[in-house]
Formats: sequence, C-alpha cells, structure tokens
Amino acid sequence: MMYKIYVAAVEPLMEDTFYQKALSMVSKERQEKIEKMIQRPDKARSVAAGLLLHYAVRENTGFHWDGSCFFKEHGKPMLPKELGLYCNLSHSGDYVLCAISDKETGADIQRHEKYQDRLAERFFHPEELAYLKEAEDQKQCFYDLWCLKESCIKCTGRGLSTGLESFSVVPFFYGEEVPLDGIRCVGESAPSYIKTELKDFTEIHTKETIKGYSMAAVVAK
Repeated sequence: MMYKIYVAAVEPLMEDTFYQKALSMVSKERQEKIEKMIQRPDKARSVAAGLLLHYAVRENTGFHWDGSCFFKEHGKPMLPKELGLYCNLSHSGDYVLCAISDKETGADIQRHEKYQDRLAERFFHPEELAYLKEAEDQKQCFYDLWCLKESCIKCTGRGLSTGLESFSVVPFFYGEEVPLDGIRCVGESAPSYIKTELKDFTEIHTKETIKGYSMAAVVAK
C-alpha cells in the first residue's frame, strides 16, 4: 500500500503574475471551474490544488497527464485508470493538500477555528465524544477527529450521505481498522507529508505540524 501527501501554501498565488502563469498550467476543465469563482483566494486555492495534483501524478508515474478527471456519483474525482493511482484534494485557510495512493484514498486539512462543544455533540459518535472528553488539548483533538471523519467519507466516495455520527474513527489512534461502507479503512491523524513550494516544487519531507492546522489521511486496505 502506497500513499503520499503533498501540502503547499496558497500565498504565492496571490501575486498576479505567478497566478496567471500557474492558471495556464492546470487543466482546461479546472480553468473553466475557476472562471466561475468570484473570490481571489478561492481561485488561488483551486489553482494550487491543480498544480499539486499535476506534480504528484508526474512524480509518481512520469506520465504527461492532461489533467482530466472523472467524477463518481457523489462528486469524488477519479484519475484515468491507465495512471494506476487514486487521488484526493482538500484545502483550508492558507494551505492545499493533495493525496495520491494506489488504493482508494481520502484526505483532509482543516484550519483550527473556534472550538464549539455543540458541533462534536451533533456530529461525533459516542466513542469519539468519550475520547475527546479525555483529551488534554480538546481543540486539537476535535480537529484531528474531524479530519479523520472527513477523510473516511471521502475515501468511500459517498460524501455526507454517510452520517458523520454513524461511525467512530477512534480505532485509528490504536492502529486498528475502521470498516465503513464495505471498505476496510486504515488511517492516521498526523501523516507524513511533502511540503512543497509552488514556484519551484522543492521537496521537504517532514512530519512537523503546521501550527493551527490538522490533517489526516485514510486509505482503503
């Protein structure tokens, strides 16, 4: 089982010259999607996600891929079969994330906002609520759990049609699997990732946390 996580800051794409150059490098279908967006930060995140995906595919296959994707019933992007890879994208705040794997995968990144108990009570499984209650840093724990749950439903491709409160990701913290929608999932809340500068794609392999953010990755076993 192989998976890699790529993360990049969006900030370089707020500079107009580089943004225009980067926009021309992503797929035509992504360009069309971006043209419909109004806010510049949203446009920058989408361009960054496209660049990361191109980079990840090239680094792991050597193929000159045109950027085209297919979409499952609930909107999950799928790479062409000949690439032999699965992908997932996420963005939050100042960062974008791209996950690449040889199995179905889901990944999520979340900027820490104000923690509210009512969100956990509404969306978390009773086992997760108990785990959260015992955590020393409840805000960090909340977002770690949230990212894992998002990653799970993205891995299955069913999105929010799978109720967040209907399953627990606590087993992941003990190295165990989570069966979900007929898939055996394995995951972690602090995956190793490749921090990448968009302008030159210099790789820095790191497990350092990005302050104020949580991320997670889940792969079908």
